[in-house]
Amino acid sequence: MKRLTSLLTFSTVALLSAVSIAAPSAPKAKAKRTNTADVFGRLAEGKLEVPTRVTVPKSIPATEAAEGFYVEAPPSYGGSDVTYAQIHGSKEAAQRQSRGEDAPVVGCFQTAYPNSGQEQNWSGNMSPSTIVQNYKSQRYGGGGPDTSVQMVRSDRIVAEADGKLDLEVKFAFVDAETHGVRLHTESRVQLALLGELPGKVKVYGAKSGEDLSFVVRREKQDKERFFFGSVMAAVNSQHVGSSSESCPVVFSMKATKGAAESGVVQLDAVLGVTEVEEDGGFLAQMPMRHLPAESDRPREARVRSMRIGFSSTWLSEDTKPVVSFSFGWLGKERVQPI
Repeated sequence: MKRLTSLLTFSTVALLSAVSIAAPSAPKAKAKRTNTADVFGRLAEGKLEVPTRVTVPKSIPATEAAEGFYVEAPPSYGGSDVTYAQIHGSKEAAQRQSRGEDAPVVGCFQTAYPNSGQEQNWSGNMSPSTIVQNYKSQRYGGGGPDTSVQMVRSDRIVAEADGKLDLEVKFAFVDAETHGVRLHTESRVQLALLGELPGKVKVYGAKSGEDLSFVVRREKQDKERFFFGSVMAAVNSQHVGSSSESCPVVFSMKATKGAAESGVVQLDAVLGVTEVEEDGGFLAQMPMRHLPAESDRPREARVRSMRIGFSSTWLSEDTKPVVSFSFGWLGKERVQPI
């Protein structure tokens, strides 16, 4: 009965999404390649390998390093006497961020909290930089674990072309005290494009046995100075991750016979950006002096909240699971200073 209720609930959501797509208030931008009745056969073969239980070393020598992990003490503190370190994809990315400049995303990072050998407890957000804590430092306080090392995940888009996305995933131990980095595991998975939605939103997917992997990303609009908004994902009503600043949201689901799972991704889709004349109001008060000279005019974005629903069902009489996704709008389009 519970499984039947779950299926009926998701069917209702899918129906509402379909109605939302057809609503007259939807923007003129049209979705592409959204034949989403069953995309199981279109999923690429691949699996995201995520370590669950690891033994975190107490320290890592400063001589150890790993490509794609640039570690530094926060420049704003003016020295190395701090209780945490920042991780970036490269030295250039760190320098551009410290100057408040926009730059292509080199890598996206997520940190796991020390968990005493238990299953890894990952932070909820993926972004172009992250921090690790020196828990054993007396300056940190709080009686934390006796280690200055945390596990860090790095996701990097290696290539995106011809309906495929190559995602490189690395897991490494990073020492907040010595800035040493020790690579734990490294893998690469290719996902297939399942659909292109309004606002340059793309949905990719892959499968391996019972495991389904999805990547949802939004590309910046041409006149979008800095990436607007975040992307959030939930599976079976449980938050599984979010991303910000042009990072994709990556999550997994199961395709198990006799069971069903559902997922939801929510974001603000930017449908267009235009320059506007200063009118003496809010836009005129924006700190334009902090922007590059060629970007000295205020801009407005057409924004609309989007929800993407995912479903995996495998009834006992079926020979394979049915995997589908659909999208709908959560409200009306609005204009946002950006």
